[in-house]
Amino acid sequence: MAISITKRRKALGLSQEELAVRFGVSRPTLNKIELGERSLSVAEKQKLEDIFKALESLPSEDDMRISVPVQNIEKFKQVLLYILEQVGAKPNVGMTVLYKLLYFIDFDFYEKYEKQLIGLTYIKNTHGPTPREFVSVVRELKESGDIIEVRSKYFAHEQKKFLPNRTADLSLKS
Repeated sequence: MAISITKRRKALGLSQEELAVRFGVSRPTLNKIELGERSLSVAEKQKLEDIFKALESLPSEDDMRISVPVQNIEKFKQVLLYILEQVGAKPNVGMTVLYKLLYFIDFDFYEKYEKQLIGLTYIKNTHGPTPREFVSVVRELKESGDIIEVRSKYFAHEQKKFLPNRTADLSLKS
């Protein structure tokens, strides 16, 4: 038992001090346990086994991925055109709804495929997340004639809306 504790501790990259803190004993006491100079009660053996199992089930640094969003503005334009084709003319779809749809599409894709769809960066806004790149992309799409801006009323509120002038090209690869 003494050898396996030391081997398991080292395999997990733990110092004696770190394991002693988790185990609730002093470092010198853990050292005696590892050397076989102090025996463990059944409850202590179980506690130590639980600590090791919990640590072994954690992902290692090799297993972890850090995904940095990579903007794909051309794909963003096509996704926006597609959304506008599907719901742009609906009376209840204004800017806030567009922002939320983009946010949920982007993050739903990430949850399913573990990679970014369009890699937008979102800022906190009063009514929900807003893509930083939205204004510049809409400006480009309006200048190229791909979308038109319209104003409408939804109940007593004026809404700015966009309608597509062309079909989205969804054949873009990631």
